[in-house]
Parts: sequence; structure tokens; C-alpha cells
Amino acid sequence: MKHYWKRTLSLLLSMMMLATLVPALGGIAYADHTHNFTYSANGNTITATCTVDGCTLPGNQVTLSIGDPTNIYYDDKTSSHEFTLVGLEDFNSATGKSISANDIVYYKGDNTTPQIRNNDVRGTTYKARLTVEGARAEHSFLFTAKPSHTHQFSYTANGATITATCISTTGTCDLANRQATLTLNAPLHKVENDGLNANAFFTGSIPGVTNPTINYRRSDTLLGTTAPTVASDHSYTAFCDLGNAHASVEYWIRRDSYIVTYYLDEGKNEVYAQDTVRANAEGKYSYNIQGYNGTPPAGKSFLYWQGSDGVQYYPETPIEDLHYHLILTAVWREDATPTPQHQGGGSGSMVDLVFNVPGMDNSWEYVGGGYVPQRAYRVSLAPMQGGSAALGLMTGDSGTALNVYPTSTVYVFPNAEAGFVLDKIVWSLIDGSASYDITEAKNFVMPAMDVVVYVTFKPVG
Repeated sequence: MKHYWKRTLSLLLSMMMLATLVPALGGIAYADHTHNFTYSANGNTITATCTVDGCTLPGNQVTLSIGDPTNIYYDDKTSSHEFTLVGLEDFNSATGKSISANDIVYYKGDNTTPQIRNNDVRGTTYKARLTVEGARAEHSFLFTAKPSHTHQFSYTANGATITATCISTTGTCDLANRQATLTLNAPLHKVENDGLNANAFFTGSIPGVTNPTINYRRSDTLLGTTAPTVASDHSYTAFCDLGNAHASVEYWIRRDSYIVTYYLDEGKNEVYAQDTVRANAEGKYSYNIQGYNGTPPAGKSFLYWQGSDGVQYYPETPIEDLHYHLILTAVWREDATPTPQHQGGGSGSMVDLVFNVPGMDNSWEYVGGGYVPQRAYRVSLAPMQGGSAALGLMTGDSGTALNVYPTSTVYVFPNAEAGFVLDKIVWSLIDGSASYDITEAKNFVMPAMDVVVYVTFKPVG
């Protein structure tokens, strides 16, 4: 009986120990597996074989191979390594290594290090080697030249730029996006009469295209391949044709400076002034016409300058961009002797400040004991809505602004839009000191001061 209980107790203890080893009726639990590898090499592949039971690797192995080269041309400069490693991530993860392509070394047949990408190594056999734990994989190779590529281009043009697109399918094209450009540029600023031709020039390059022909044209006249000279001050076009592509650039040959000369007589015997006009920061030859401040010939008054280009120039006329030497000749007006009009009710010795002169009404005034041309003043229309208006003298409608001599009658011509009628017409002195409603009369006598006319309209009804 005593032995029976001993056997029973021993059985219970054994079952309790077994229960702790097999929790919740599960399978057998193994301890974590630690790989232990042996390394071997075959050709360009290194194999790591796990020697511990229970390895989870397929076939207990993981491999690392030296991959085929991509760029090993002796005349190529694009790759930092000639070979890659295949299966690198899995190999490093399983073995705990940190191998990279930098661990590949290169040897000549005599086991000396080659000069990678050296033009002298063509035709020589080399080996790429990788050694891991004594196992050495090798991959033999030869340096070769890049496959030959001959460009074949189609050409297009946009303005002054020609684009060449390579359409050849032989070898590898070394052009970015298979394209190259050539841009035609206008000649740089030249100095007047420096004896040089104003040659257009190219920037950019297209392989195999050397110094393409540039032709020149002035208006519709073809000049050929000889560039115009700087002295021939004119606008020109330079152009170039490649295939069906036509590129061109227009430009104006400029002088270093232009001369504006003022003469007081048509015979050009007396020079009043002379100015030299040079290009400003924007490359334009801008200039303002001078006034005349001298003593006019007896019995004459200055009117304007007559330009050699056929234009009448008045003082302070701006020229935005002068393209030629300009000669200006003074144009004079014969002075007329005014007939004074006596004021009514006076003593007969008093003379009005304003006189009538045949053909030039109210254009003279008596100042300082003599007659001088009377000053004209400005009358202009203020902006309006609901209609439009115009100003005029007795000759009728003349525009929105006039220069008028004092005492002249100025007429206002309103024109209401559909759905509007005239409201008021008011004229005011420019300084705002006085305003007058002339809605009914629609005219007023010009004072010796600038005037603004206000015309307003209102909706119908």
C-alpha cells in the first residue's frame, strides 16, 4: 500500500512537469534558432549553408551572386561601380553581414589591380572578385568600347532657335532628350563707322553641324552671306536654314550716337544748337526737342522746327527712339501790325489788351508798350457718363481739348446715349475759383486761364 502511494505521487509529479512543458495542449516548443553558416563559392556565386537543425531558410541556404555588368565600356564615364550584387539584402539579413558592391575588387589576369576605364586596357581579361569568409566568387569580363552611334537629325525652328532631334536607332544617343539646339543671335552694339561688318552669331551646338551658313536681308533685298556694315543704319534680318527649319532674327544696326542739329535759316548758314544723342540704359536713343530762346529775326516770330524727316517738331516734343541724324530748321511767322480797337465809353486814348488781326483773330496783346503774340489757354472736357461731348470754335466740332485765345467763343456739343438726356453743362476755371452754368447757351467766352468743362447726363424719366 505504501509503495502504491509512492508510485501514484511520482506519476502526478511527472504529469505536472509535462503540463508546464506543453501549455494549453500545444505542440512542442523549440528554443530560438541561431544560424551557423559555412560558406562555399561556385563561379560567381557564394552560398551560405546553415549547419544547425531547425533552420527556417529554404534548403538551409542563402546565396549571393556577382551580377552581370551594366556599363563596363572603357570610354564610358557614367557608373561608379561596374558590377552589382544579386540577393544582397536576403544574404546580409540571414548571415548578419553588411556586404555591399564596394566589396567587389577587380584584378587583371596577373592578380594586379586594373585601371578602370583606361583606354589602354581594351582587350585585356579582368576578374571581379568577392570574398566572404574565405569563399571567393569571380566574374570574368572584358573592357569594350561603347556601341557606335551616328546622329541622324530632324530639324525644327522656333523664332531664332533651331532644335535638332536625333532619330538614329543605332547605339546609345548621348544627347539629353536626344536633342541639341542652335540659336541665332543679333550682332552686338557697334560703333559708328568702325569699319567692321555687323555679323550675327550662333550660341549652342549641334554635333556634326559646323558653322552653318548665315544669310542677311534688308527689307526685301537679299544681301547674301556678307553682313551689312555699321555705317548702313537700317533694320536687317539674319537667317539660317537647316533641313526644312528656318530660323531668323531681326535687328537694327545702331550707331554709337546720333546728331541733332538746329539751323536758324533754310540755307543752313547759322547753327543755333547741336546735340549728341546716345543710347540710354534701355538701349533707346531718347531725346526732347529744344525750344527757341534767342532773338528772332526782325518782324518775325518762331513757330516750330521743320525736321529733315518731314516732321514738324515743337519745343519739348519727345522722341522715344531716334534712328538717324536729324536736321531741324526754324520756321518763322511774319509779324502783322495789329489795328487797335478803342473801348466804348472811354476817352479814346485807352486801348484794349486784345486786338483783331486779319486772319488771326484775338492773337495779339499790348504788353510793355508793344504788341506780342497772345498766349493761348487750354480748355478740356472732364470725363462723363451717359453720353459724350465735343468742344469747338465757330467752325464746329473739334474734339475734347483745344488751345484757345482769350475772348474767343467756345461751343460745347453734347450727345446723350440711348436712355439718357442732357442734365447740365458747367465750365470752371482751372483753379476752381469760379464756375458757370451754360446748359442753355452751350457756349462761353474763353478767359485768360485754363478751363475745364463738365457735362452731365441723367436717365430719361
